[in-house]
Amino acid sequence: MHRRPLAYFLLRSSFFLVGLVLTLAASEGVSRRILRDFRARGVIGTEVASAVRRSQMFNDRVTSVYLGDSVAHQLLAPGTEPGPTVRFLAANQAISVAGQCYLLENALRAYPKLQDVYLLYIPGCFNNNLPRELSHDYFCGYFHSPEQVREVFAVKHDFGLSAAHVGRMLLPNLMMQNSMWWRTSEGDKRPSQPAGGAYLTQAPPDPEPLLAWLTRCFSSGPEPPLTPAGSYGTTLPPVSSYYLEKMRRDCRSHGVRLHILPCPLSTREVFLDPQHVYDAAPLRVEPRLLVDAVHFHKEFVPEWRARIIEAYKLPL
Repeated sequence: MHRRPLAYFLLRSSFFLVGLVLTLAASEGVSRRILRDFRARGVIGTEVASAVRRSQMFNDRVTSVYLGDSVAHQLLAPGTEPGPTVRFLAANQAISVAGQCYLLENALRAYPKLQDVYLLYIPGCFNNNLPRELSHDYFCGYFHSPEQVREVFAVKHDFGLSAAHVGRMLLPNLMMQNSMWWRTSEGDKRPSQPAGGAYLTQAPPDPEPLLAWLTRCFSSGPEPPLTPAGSYGTTLPPVSSYYLEKMRRDCRSHGVRLHILPCPLSTREVFLDPQHVYDAAPLRVEPRLLVDAVHFHKEFVPEWRARIIEAYKLPL
């Protein structure tokens, strides 16, 4: 007597689930075509998408790769390489050291003759522990393979972040369109920062209310407090610590040299490197040359590009 209503319920539920899956699959396909047809205009983190794409293109001539934050992206802009043996893959700090590590892993697979990897990073960027600010769009949006989702959860144990990560893995184009639509209709509340910003600021409203609720309910604890651009605090946060060691390990296993260098710092900043992460001290910049705390006015970029090449003896 109870079986028939249960069977009816299960049958109706199965129809609903099949319809939901088909609808989501169709929406994902439409979103993919829209993003492709409009050539990703307005897509969030285009510099990250470019770095990912370039890091996956096989090339047996590349011997040196340059990774980094938005300041590195400004000084060593992708596409301005001096020759075929060099690849500039700097993006922004919003992808965290985890994103830098995954770009490195792509490069190790795509560039069989790779010899040197340079990570140019503002010290304060190491404080990015993949909080909600920027991570959903910039990191989860471009690094969401099943293994990456699993590994990030193993490091952070953050259910809110992992919910966003799984969503980006299953429906990357639809979720990206959702963020783009929200920013267009509501206006982006995030403070303006070139190429994703050099370090985190006030959190913007989240375009995914369910994920924001999950983040509040299942967060893994308070994130490390923000530090000035010249320091990452007394210790590295878990994400930076884990992935920096993984980068070192990956480079050793492939016989590749890893060089970690600070981007130029304002003379107003105090440089602190308690974990001895860096291979050199930073060059110092007069604040008047900067448009904000860390980024250069455009007219000074060529001069300071030449300066870091000379000071760090970069093979460019």
